[in-house]
Amino acid sequence: LDLLFDGTYRFMTPEKQMAKTSCNIGVLHEEDGVLTADCLMRSNSEYEHKQLRRKADRIAKLVGIEHEVKNPSAAWEYDPTSSLVKRLNEIYQEELGYIPEVKMTHGGMEPGVLTGLAASVGKKIEAMNMGVECSGAHTIEEQMNIPSVAETWNWLKVLLRKL
Repeated sequence: LDLLFDGTYRFMTPEKQMAKTSCNIGVLHEEDGVLTADCLMRSNSEYEHKQLRRKADRIAKLVGIEHEVKNPSAAWEYDPTSSLVKRLNEIYQEELGYIPEVKMTHGGMEPGVLTGLAASVGKKIEAMNMGVECSGAHTIEEQMNIPSVAETWNWLKVLLRKL
């Protein structure tokens, strides 16, 4: 366990404000004398994601233990030249009079699954993610702003009509 990487492996910027690639040794199980570690590896770079998985595999071989990757999360790489982001910004400007702040996240997002599936068959698709207003994610303080659900739903309908 001491050899496994746990925490931020690489940051997006030198200021270290957001993780780019990370591993979290989240859950340990013991059954019949066998210890299992569930690790959540995430990255905004498919290359770095594969590198981290490869390192874990090498560590397992070096110490003579079994290693298995189950349900790897697909990387969803930020594309600042995305035509979808450009079009969405135009719609925001037309409808609301301003361009929204685009934020990247290190959290696992469903668009990564879709873009990963497309990439696995040689296709490239553009995706975006939007959601309701939340705070305190993954803690006992997690909250969702209920009025933002209707706002998000209405905004999604506008976007789909305009696209």
